[in-house]
Amino acid sequence: INCVDETLEGLDEIMNSFSRLSKQIKKNISFTLHRIWQVEKGLDKDISSYIDKYDGIEFNVTGVSIDSFRDSCYADKKNQAIINYNGDVFKCSARDFSKNNREGVLNEKGEMVWNNKFTERMNIKFKNKPCQECSILPICGGGCSQLAMESSDEDYCMYDFDEQKKKKIVLDTFLSQVSND
Repeated sequence: INCVDETLEGLDEIMNSFSRLSKQIKKNISFTLHRIWQVEKGLDKDISSYIDKYDGIEFNVTGVSIDSFRDSCYADKKNQAIINYNGDVFKCSARDFSKNNREGVLNEKGEMVWNNKFTERMNIKFKNKPCQECSILPICGGGCSQLAMESSDEDYCMYDFDEQKKKKIVLDTFLSQVSND
């Protein structure tokens, strides 16, 4: 579920609509709450409060994984694709499905034929100089490939070059491992 300020209040309604399902069905449903990355203002505390409210009450509710290297965005996975009604193939659903954004097409046999944009996406994440020099690269994994593509001419950081945010990611990663063991 993509979250911005205007949609947070609707989370209760979404969760309530699933509350009527049987326990057997609910155990197979997972909700992942995502702050839209284009939103400058952090919603992480607000999202965390909804995770705390609903996780474990017959639902599996999480936020975006803090281990974005092993649990990266769907668009970063080589074998993931979004196929539009007209046969255009995309990786990221957070962009419009224009011909300019497509990364391939389905051919007559129903096979995906990738274009250069796909190749660029699969190779760009570790080319950002600040990432190459960053101590949390093994946790972060270079962030989002879409952001990397859109920032290919400039240095970027998923954590705004903020050392406090990076320290929090390290701490949260440690605490998540301690609490899972």
